[in-house]
Amino acid sequence: MIAMDKHTLQSLLWTGLAVKRFAYPAEVSDAVMRDPAGLIIPAMATDPFKYVQQLLSLLLQMTQDKEGDYPRLLSNSLMLKWDAKTVPLQPVVAKMHSSLRPAVLAGNDRMANFYPLGMSRDNIGSNVGLSRIMRKIYIDSKMNELSCARYTTLSVDVNIYDRILKVCRSHMFYLITHTRADAL
Repeated sequence: MIAMDKHTLQSLLWTGLAVKRFAYPAEVSDAVMRDPAGLIIPAMATDPFKYVQQLLSLLLQMTQDKEGDYPRLLSNSLMLKWDAKTVPLQPVVAKMHSSLRPAVLAGNDRMANFYPLGMSRDNIGSNVGLSRIMRKIYIDSKMNELSCARYTTLSVDVNIYDRILKVCRSHMFYLITHTRADAL
């Protein structure tokens, strides 16, 4: 990237941005849903941790036996049933249910539909950098407008996802109210 200096690249304090074409656009709509007043219903729960205890109870119920052991956790897992032994995990397609095979064989999780957009000077590893990147996505996707018509889906690693949940709530408010538009 011509606009980035050599030291920024060497420091690894930047973020790569890309888009990936969704494999099933006809089957899944990204159109926003609205409440009776016409306001957008958020795609993500206001409090994503509200049902954690219920989820944990359900997971234990599905995996634990009466003695408190976890015989169903691994022995009945899809990983074993489908003989997935590679990294990243890839099932042996012949062992899968026939209705699931076409999706795996289509290879939609590969890089064929992956398009790099560029790099951001903001370091997604810092709280401020993460908040700035999320704010830019928010503005670019027009989520700040009442006329917003589409939800935006992000594909991030588990660390970034966890930090989006924890960090962006507090930092997003600050950035929305204090960041100059030209700084983004």
